[in-house]
Amino acid sequence: MAGQCRRSFESRSSCDVGGAGAAFIFVSSSEIYGRAFLSGQPLDETASPDPVSPYGRSKWIGEQILQDILGSGRGHLIVLRPFNHTGPGQDERFVAPSFACQIARIECGLAPPCLKVGDLTAKREFLDVRDVVRAYVGVIEASDRIAGGAIFNIACGKMRAIEDLLTSFRQRSQVSFEVEVDSSRLRPSEIPVAAGSSGLLQGVTGWVPEVAWSKTLDDLMGYARGRFQAINGK
Repeated sequence: MAGQCRRSFESRSSCDVGGAGAAFIFVSSSEIYGRAFLSGQPLDETASPDPVSPYGRSKWIGEQILQDILGSGRGHLIVLRPFNHTGPGQDERFVAPSFACQIARIECGLAPPCLKVGDLTAKREFLDVRDVVRAYVGVIEASDRIAGGAIFNIACGKMRAIEDLLTSFRQRSQVSFEVEVDSSRLRPSEIPVAAGSSGLLQGVTGWVPEVAWSKTLDDLMGYARGRFQAINGK
């Protein structure tokens, strides 16, 4: 059955994608680099993928499958590898909205004044989701002059410690709170530093991050407050 599905998809791809000259843009993830981040340096697209998480492995496998199907002139594949990004409305399972939502609950009296955290020593990039979407649009608009098989990181190259992120949210909080390490938020295969280079993308599309980090934080905090104030009837 899997082989039949693959042949069916491959047949449609050669006609619908390659034949029409349209680009197939696959949004992968920086998590495909995995252990390559242990170099401690910002990675470019030439770094060898070595994913450590199921999500990262699934994205890497997706890239390989699409290269098999759309490679060798049968299609116009462009792969995007966005690095960590955030913004208002992001799921609370991610660290920045988790901090914002926990603080908003405390401010509304919906939770005790204790913020649960994981590893605060890890360093990550934090792009604004609106900048990432602009990068997607820029690639779509430039796709007719991008060679098939191209891979682009979407990254700012600037790392921030999770502890610094917490400090920034503490400065925006309207109440004081304690901090407690929650073992359930610690990852067994934590990568201490993860950053990338997006020079290739910038050279092709001119994209650079534009949203100020302070605005990202303010918007995250504002969204969380609005959500829990509505729940609390305030």
